[in-house]
Amino acid sequence: FASAAEYNAEFSVESDALAYFLDPENCNCEALETNIAVFASGNYNKPASLFPGALDGVISVTAFGPDFLPGGYSNYGAGCDISAPGGDIVEGNANAPCMILSTGYNSNGGLSYVYKYGTSMACPNLCGVVMLVRQALKERYPDITAQEANNLANQLIMSTGTIVLDEYGNPYSPRKQGAGLANLENALNTLAYVSVEDCSKAKIELKDDPEETGIYTLVFDVNNTSNTELKYKIN
Repeated sequence: FASAAEYNAEFSVESDALAYFLDPENCNCEALETNIAVFASGNYNKPASLFPGALDGVISVTAFGPDFLPGGYSNYGAGCDISAPGGDIVEGNANAPCMILSTGYNSNGGLSYVYKYGTSMACPNLCGVVMLVRQALKERYPDITAQEANNLANQLIMSTGTIVLDEYGNPYSPRKQGAGLANLENALNTLAYVSVEDCSKAKIELKDDPEETGIYTLVFDVNNTSNTELKYKIN
């Protein structure tokens, strides 16, 4: 789909169900007081997230393999937010070290645990990070609203991802890894996070540049959550 409007028109039932799920008034998890949606970006090696992952208000996950390289199958680019381990098949080794243990069907057609890979395997990894950060925020800020906690969890996780480097020591493009590999320890212990006005995520998208000037102004805030002065050197 080229736009959220096209997706919502084609899959109106699913779209309405997702809106209902994300509405804090309809939350079915008393402990967290809210619902958060995490979707796979897709396994087609295409330069954009699939819908519904590309929708606003949800998180789209790309996948990295066990070698810390972007999964050759993973979608990337526009609409993709952050990366998580999704496993991969390494030539000559199709066993557990390269894949993610998940539920599935065995050779007899019965339910079992099987090894898989894909952005759908990256999803539950990121879901665990999101829910732990969300729970920590609830304990840390008991008066925070459900929507504020959701936004802050998104911003903390995307502000603290581990930036993955290629074999030459250069960072992979954000188009490949989003905000980096989700890092639970960093998200829970960071003293600052990035936010962008009118956006629930720590994310700026350039989108189309019809004039092709090559000059961009990026506006964001660095929020200090500590009592200590923080300084950053940008180079």
